[in-house]
Amino acid sequence: MNPTSRYPGVLGGGLLAACLALSGCGGGDDGPDAVATPAPTPTPPISDAAGRKALVIDLDGPSYAALQDALAQGRATGLDGLQIAPAWTGGRSGTLTEQPTTGRPSWASLLTGQWSWRHGVNWEQGSATLQAPTVFSALRQAATESRSGAASTQALYVDLLRPDVDAGALNTLADCSAEAQAIDCVTRQAGDMVAQGYDLTVAQLSAPGAPAQAIATLATAVTRLRTQLDDRLATHPKESWLVLVTTGYGADRYGSATGTQAVDSKTTFIASNATLGALGTDPAAPQTPDALYARAAITDIAPTVLRHLAVPVDSSAYAFEGQALQASLALRAATAQAGADKASLALSWQIEGTPAEALRLLRDGQEIAVLPPETRSYLDDALPAAQDGRHAYRYTLVSGDAVMSWPARIDFVTPMPLATTLTNGLRSYYSFDGATPVDATGLSTLVPWDASADGGSALPADNFLGRWTSPAWRLDTTVVGADGVAGYRLRQNAGDITDNTQFTVGFWFRSNGLCARSLSNGVPIFSNKNWHSGGNPGITIGLWNGCELRFNLGGSGRIDNSGHALTDNQWAYLALVVDRSARTFTSYVFDPVKGQQIKSLAFSAALGNFVPGLGTGFSLAEDGTGSYITKENNAGSPRGQMDFNELALWNRVLTEQELVSIYRAGRPLHTLQP
Repeated sequence: MNPTSRYPGVLGGGLLAACLALSGCGGGDDGPDAVATPAPTPTPPISDAAGRKALVIDLDGPSYAALQDALAQGRATGLDGLQIAPAWTGGRSGTLTEQPTTGRPSWASLLTGQWSWRHGVNWEQGSATLQAPTVFSALRQAATESRSGAASTQALYVDLLRPDVDAGALNTLADCSAEAQAIDCVTRQAGDMVAQGYDLTVAQLSAPGAPAQAIATLATAVTRLRTQLDDRLATHPKESWLVLVTTGYGADRYGSATGTQAVDSKTTFIASNATLGALGTDPAAPQTPDALYARAAITDIAPTVLRHLAVPVDSSAYAFEGQALQASLALRAATAQAGADKASLALSWQIEGTPAEALRLLRDGQEIAVLPPETRSYLDDALPAAQDGRHAYRYTLVSGDAVMSWPARIDFVTPMPLATTLTNGLRSYYSFDGATPVDATGLSTLVPWDASADGGSALPADNFLGRWTSPAWRLDTTVVGADGVAGYRLRQNAGDITDNTQFTVGFWFRSNGLCARSLSNGVPIFSNKNWHSGGNPGITIGLWNGCELRFNLGGSGRIDNSGHALTDNQWAYLALVVDRSARTFTSYVFDPVKGQQIKSLAFSAALGNFVPGLGTGFSLAEDGTGSYITKENNAGSPRGQMDFNELALWNRVLTEQELVSIYRAGRPLHTLQP
């Protein structure tokens, strides 16, 4: 296509008409010295037609920081009088929406209001085609007589729009990439579209050179396009035009596009000739990702244009991963996180402004909840997944005139209900939900070894997500009491749990960075023995180098279930089952990364007699004496923080299926209690 010859014959036709007009004046009768009177320049007629139209200008090259400098120095006059605010591109880091912070993926996001996981354009080069509908096709579907056009300096950008031309959604597509003066070509072509009153015109401009030079060149082009628009409005004063100016990606401090998720590479801008409530007016560049996600995004442009053009929005079919910026509220920072049960999604969002009515939440177009206006999170634990595997969903939040969608993906595992038999034989249960540890059965106490040692502290959230989230308990063994004791001691009121022929101990545990330290002498987690030697009478669950868990029983000889793998800083479920009638010592570790691990050893009747250890009950975060770490002088047994939750003791053998249900159900034991 030769952009300079889109309207052939216009100039020649005009000259012919002028000559015919002069010939018809009878000038031949006035003699050779007669002088013709010039015809007056006609005043363009003023149109009474109203209409809503939009001009979008995408500047490929300038960073927001460079633009701020240019504006301060008066070198970006083409953007004078516009509402300008920082924005972002590149999707949300570390999520399904993340994409390179480069030109072509961002151009695709501008056109579709989607991130690359939906629109399919991940690279600058290649033959990828758009997998999501564009703003042009949405407009044509809503208004079949509408006219749209685009002009670009980049051939690869143009290629993404050729299917729209073939489908009749785009009236004019000007490829200026081969022109010697490509920017002039784009401003001329896009200017013609504006002059003809196209409903939607998109101009994409790329300028080489240093940031200051590029901005000056692009600002001049913007000025020319806005002048064309002013000329159009002079003859069509009742038209309402929206002008948006943006850039597709940021740059590092050297002015280079890196494609990374660094804040400066993700930071762009949006400028508007209309006041847009959800765009914001704070010109300060965000310094952190979270601050950036609280601003407008490049995916907001498509829905903003369509709202101005009065294209109806059906919230049940809303697919834009952005919102119309004309809305009175700004919906931002929407996320979706898989729940601990691997069968639910924890959703969260931010709202700038005060919603005046209830929020509507939809999943794949179906309303799933009507929420109070102040709600900022929701647990979707009723996912319609028919089987285990990877599933994707689209959530839509509606708050007044603000609508936004975002994607979620989960590796779904069919929920396993918490075994109802877990209340059988339960002799002690600490949920750690209160200000101090309390046994829900009333059959034991759990207190610090010494009043001057660490008394423990409640954590704001435990290993459960969503509706089951509640506090957990942290013990800090760096705070010691008299004689160097630390940790907690568990005392049962009517006989120790080890007096039973069979018993099970289970709890959630998090190591809190201990694995990064030297553990050559081990750190006791749960014990009823003097652990100076593993051969001493009693039981210890201990943490060793390499984040290894060992379950030890000593007395008349010793046995050790060694080699259990724990992931540092992650919640894992630990359980020990002792059966003196079957003479088995069985340990379980359920780790979110290392998986399910089971080890079982047989022991002699003689060794079974030493299960009660010191006979004074168990300790948490210490051995049965409360002073193991002090006695070891911290040599290979460092002090630190340990987190506990859901400590329970049963006077029977729990089955593997019962223990698996504790780990996979993602809910606390007290939900079984009436």
